[in-house]
Amino acid sequence: MNLRKIALATALGAAIGIAGFATQPETGHAAYYYWTKTKNYSPAKPYHQKAQKTTAYLWSAHHQYRVHNMKNYPGHTWKVSKSVKMRGAIYYRVSTQYGAKTVSGYVWRGYVTAGAFAVGNDVISGGYANSSKGIYYSSIPFAATYENTPIKDYDPTKIAPIDTYRSISSATFQQYAPKLTDSQVATIRNFMSHWGTDYKYRIVDLSVLDSAGGSVKIPMVQAFEAPATNEDGVTSGGYWATGIPATTVLERAKHDLYQVPGSSNASNYVQVMGPKYLYPNDQSAILPDTSMSLFDGAYKDLGTVGDFTEIAVGTQVYYVKTADMFSRGFNQVQTVNGMNVSDIDAERLNKETPEAAALRVKGITEFRSLHGNYFTDYAYENGKWVAKYSGMIGFTATVNGHVDPFRVYFEVNDPAKSGDYRIYKKI
Repeated sequence: MNLRKIALATALGAAIGIAGFATQPETGHAAYYYWTKTKNYSPAKPYHQKAQKTTAYLWSAHHQYRVHNMKNYPGHTWKVSKSVKMRGAIYYRVSTQYGAKTVSGYVWRGYVTAGAFAVGNDVISGGYANSSKGIYYSSIPFAATYENTPIKDYDPTKIAPIDTYRSISSATFQQYAPKLTDSQVATIRNFMSHWGTDYKYRIVDLSVLDSAGGSVKIPMVQAFEAPATNEDGVTSGGYWATGIPATTVLERAKHDLYQVPGSSNASNYVQVMGPKYLYPNDQSAILPDTSMSLFDGAYKDLGTVGDFTEIAVGTQVYYVKTADMFSRGFNQVQTVNGMNVSDIDAERLNKETPEAAALRVKGITEFRSLHGNYFTDYAYENGKWVAKYSGMIGFTATVNGHVDPFRVYFEVNDPAKSGDYRIYKKI
């Protein structure tokens, strides 16, 4: 054989060798991994690859050689029928249909996550996004089920509009709650990371009712309540909770409010007589909330913005008119806007208590006792404190059978007249 034939034979041999090698499973670790624990799943559970189109090898049953790579099957749902423990790690036996053939093997569980793959889910760093559904970020993929359990309100485009903010105009929403920027999404994600990786949530545009009776989409943060089955076999959970405005979370992040203000046994508190506002704007009052007692330690004053004071209560951030706030102690009378106010009631006043003596020394003969939304006006007559009027600073008014989000009512009881009557005030 001449040199040219030898070279050609060598080249053909090399090509055949390369082609033959390409059709064989990649050789991985040759050691035999023993199973130390197994668990079967019937029916099999749907999972999908966490990071699509990245390397995630499927191995033979005892980890002797690689049989497939998940990155070659993007967008597939993998059925988990068994979990095994070998060499201290958990592997899932997974399978999926690829045309007419079944692709299967054992994959390290860190490469996959529960739930079927849903079309439209964009894999992003640390989670998912779905622009067609208005989802900026989600800990879990958009899907109708989670671990074989149906998810309530999984589709944000089909959730009924939230009516909590129906006194706010569409223009106000558009001014203060436009679509989120990438930077704002990153800020929210960083803030939410303080709750740990087990806390599942999504940042999403949801519909809210506006003052004209229409709806507008605003960015919100929704927590996911994962399904759980108790010892009696009853499954609860499996739903997306009511969202809170993304502006609230951004404000908490801005002020480093990672902890919810706690309760306190303090002797002083702040009374707010007026509505809460979602934004520092006169047109963003949230009804029916018209009175709050803010105990020291249970809220945080975040500072003033024009005529408003920003406060954190629980997980929420609100604005209140600074003029609607005043501090007071328990069983103490203070003068606010020319009116004597307190939380003392007649029972304490008509006994020889320190509070009653203090009123006599000050020469006070009338005052208003406040208890949350309720109030009573007292007058000192014939040596005794007598209730003159009592009432409630009401919730959203209902006029002719329809809720009017722009009115609150004052329900007053006058001993000189029969029954109660209401005074409506336009806001």
